[in-house]
Order: sequence, then structure tokens, then C-alpha cells
Amino acid sequence: MHTYQDQTTLNKINRIALAAGDIILSHYAQTNRAIEIKLDQSPVTAADKAANEYIVKELQILFPDIPVVAEESPLPEWPIRKNWQLFWLVDPLDGTKEYITRNGQFTVNIALIYNQLPILGVVYAPVLRELFCGTAILGSFRQQIPTGTSHSIEENLNLTRIEAKPPEKGQPIIIIASRSHLNPETEAYIASLKQSFEANQTYEILNVGSSLKFCRLAQGQAHVYPRLSPTMEWDTAAGHAIAIFAGAYLFSHPNRTQPFVYNKLNLTNGDFVVSVLQI
Repeated sequence: MHTYQDQTTLNKINRIALAAGDIILSHYAQTNRAIEIKLDQSPVTAADKAANEYIVKELQILFPDIPVVAEESPLPEWPIRKNWQLFWLVDPLDGTKEYITRNGQFTVNIALIYNQLPILGVVYAPVLRELFCGTAILGSFRQQIPTGTSHSIEENLNLTRIEAKPPEKGQPIIIIASRSHLNPETEAYIASLKQSFEANQTYEILNVGSSLKFCRLAQGQAHVYPRLSPTMEWDTAAGHAIAIFAGAYLFSHPNRTQPFVYNKLNLTNGDFVVSVLQI
């Protein structure tokens, strides 16, 4: 499907992500930030809600015929969405724990899903001012957004193509681990992975928050990202898109033949691994 994978559409979504990032930063600067705990025990802040409202509103204005699933909006009932071929999937603030602890490693995630797979993804880290984006046709890109840049100049974005790639000879394999969700299962997988390396192959662990894990791999700064703990579809879709359009691949774990798809009855993802290595 070539529609909605062009530069014009990507620019529009980039603009929305940048503006949502500005909204989040306006809350981030406040010293008194109220935190609520949702039914699933995950935290939510006023920044999540404000960014969610803005993104959904903008998508509905620009693309009125495409439905939206967003983390902080009511989920459409399964009979309504089960036959959706095309829809937006949004996490307005991925890495709320990173937001709360003020380490800057949180992102705005916007993805377009077609036939249960991502065809466009945008990830923006407002504090780091890093924008990652891509489509199945164009590939993946990164830009460092200059301080003070208005989100209204999306046509002037100076996007640099990024490519996932294995380490050069003699360089360590970089394994990405979640900053907030590293569990014994992931640690055991990393230990088994290290056993498969050649005897003289060195490795390093890189702890990263939010969808930046996908993006670091997509830009060639890491090589394997195992995720053996629960995630939701909106957590992964945009980063998934950017990683695979940069040349990485994603497979379910432990059953690699299990399709990793979106718009399931239950929006909880299974375990997965993203890699540029043949493992």
C-alpha cells in the first residue's frame, strides 16, 4: 500500500509529534506533577492526557477516515475494530516512568497500521530533541531538532537516513535492555545469547528507556534488543516500524513462526526480539 507512506504524510505526523512533545515539556517543567495509577497499575500523568488529546484531535482533522487507537482514549470495542484494515496507533507518552524520574528517555509514538503491520512510524524524544521516523517505502530517518525550532516548519526538517547494521570486526555487540523493565527472563536470554557468540566476541549492555530502544538499534548504535516482558501494541508499533525500515528484523520469542501483529483482540504483545544479527 503506497498511500500514506509519502514524505508529505510523514511530515504531517512529524509535526504532530513535535507539537505533542512541546505539550509534554510544558508539564515536565512543573515541579508539582500529579500522578494517577490506572487499573493496570501503570502510572498516568496530565502530560499523557494532554498529549493524547492533541494527537488524536490532529489525526482526526487531517485523516478523518482513518480511526485512531490511543493509550489514553477509550478502546473501541472489538466488533467495531476487528475488521479495520488501516488505523493509527498512538502512545502519547511512552516511558511514563522515565518521565516521572526525569531521566529524559521518554517518547511520543505514532504509527500507522495496515493489515496488522506498521507501514509508518514516528518516535520523538522531547527532552533529547531526537526525532526518528520512517515508512516502508522511504526507509528510516533521524533528526536532531535544534532548540527553539518551531514544529510548524516541518517542510524544512533535515532528515538523515539511518541504517541498522552489525558491529564492525573487532567491535563489541551491543545488547539493549530496558531501563525500567529488566526481568529475570530477559537476563537469562541475554546470558544464553552471550554463549552463542564466538569465543573472542565482546559485548556490552546498553540500558535505554521507552521506544528509544528500537531507535538506537535502527541507527546502528546497538544490535540486539530482547523484550521478554509485557508491552502493549501502542508501546511498540512506531519503534517496530523504524527498526525494520532501517534494516533490522523483529521476531516473536520463543516461537519465531508466531506472527507479531497489531489490532488483536487483546492488545498485549507477546515476547519478541529485534536484531540485526543472525541469531
